[in-house]
Amino acid sequence: MLTMPERNAFIILTLVAFTLLIGALVMESLGTESFAIRFSPKTQEGTLVFISGVIEKQTIISDGGHRILVINGTTVFIPGSVGAGLSLSRGQSVTIYGLVTTYQGEKEITVQRPGDIHAT
Repeated sequence: MLTMPERNAFIILTLVAFTLLIGALVMESLGTESFAIRFSPKTQEGTLVFISGVIEKQTIISDGGHRILVINGTTVFIPGSVGAGLSLSRGQSVTIYGLVTTYQGEKEITVQRPGDIHAT
């Protein structure tokens, strides 16, 4: 049998866990779009951003199946695990969400999930 302080601690922990679960479900339902800002070359690394435009160039890396897109002069990196089965082509309009990363001294957007790529 639990003592009164143990019972209170159990109730508090249960309420905290329930609150976190509800919060996570609400955040997931809002989606990436609610939290992303428009990409700018001045955006800090690690920031959730989006970019909209036309695919100017697409390169598929044979080792790993990664894709590298250029949209509005900005490099977008799509890891092979994220881009598997995607049908993207040069000239296609897209909106892409991802994190700002730096590769070889240049800022780029790295896509995290397949649902973060929207063909328009």
